[in-house]
Amino acid sequence: MNTTAINCEHPFVANLLKNHAYRSPGTPRHVLFSTLRYYKGIFGIVATCSQISFRRPYTNQDWFNSSYHSIITVEAIGGSIEITGLEHLAALTKPAVIVSNHMSLLETFLLPCLILPFTPMAVVIKKELTEYPGFGRTMSTINHIAVSRDNPRADFRTVMEEGLNLLTHGISVLIFPQSTRNSVFVSAEFNTLGEKLASKAGCPVIPVAVKTDLQNNGRLIKEFGSVDPTRPVRIVFGPPLDPQKEGRQIHDKIIQFIGGQLQSWGLPVQDATPAAGSPP
Repeated sequence: MNTTAINCEHPFVANLLKNHAYRSPGTPRHVLFSTLRYYKGIFGIVATCSQISFRRPYTNQDWFNSSYHSIITVEAIGGSIEITGLEHLAALTKPAVIVSNHMSLLETFLLPCLILPFTPMAVVIKKELTEYPGFGRTMSTINHIAVSRDNPRADFRTVMEEGLNLLTHGISVLIFPQSTRNSVFVSAEFNTLGEKLASKAGCPVIPVAVKTDLQNNGRLIKEFGSVDPTRPVRIVFGPPLDPQKEGRQIHDKIIQFIGGQLQSWGLPVQDATPAAGSPP
């Protein structure tokens, strides 16, 4: 179980800890061969992860470094990133269950470097990711919960048991409750696993709304779609929700927060309405 801290003197980390936000310099722009350059950067990150994990244990600092390089990759092709709401992570006094919509592959690369400065974390992943040649070794060494998606009942038990163990040891858990990546947010596809785990562990839920349509999902291979740097990346962390106080309303509040943010960004949402007082 990896609980190692990261270097707080890194300029990006220092900025997050001080300002609880991040905004890329400049504006989105077209860059020649942006899709090719983007995937060259992503494959470079994966290759570096694999090389490190074959030499020694992959640490939280390594995970942060890899994630931070995804920000560098996005900005190198002319994209822009805006992050807000990190004050909610900074205010945590205990680990949390962090639940996010799942728009593209990009947020899985970006979120660790935003969360790790505030709390050690684990992520719920598909089991097959741990079986990929090279990269699978990296995924096996980071804090994670692997689910098969073939047996929902078994997956539920796995997340509840392993998630409770991680949270008990001070490690927050990141969950993407949607069944698959989707550019359209459909509230009916957003399950309640995150709040159930939080309720069992007695910890808060942090909702996160992500707009990562800079990278489209591919038609033939979902992980590899076209890239449009003029679409800004936006990530907003919401205020913590207490499962003990919110009860059954917690799921609606999570849906309202994420759906409301996406609608404010002009993105399609089904069966969700903006939450009153949602930050812009």
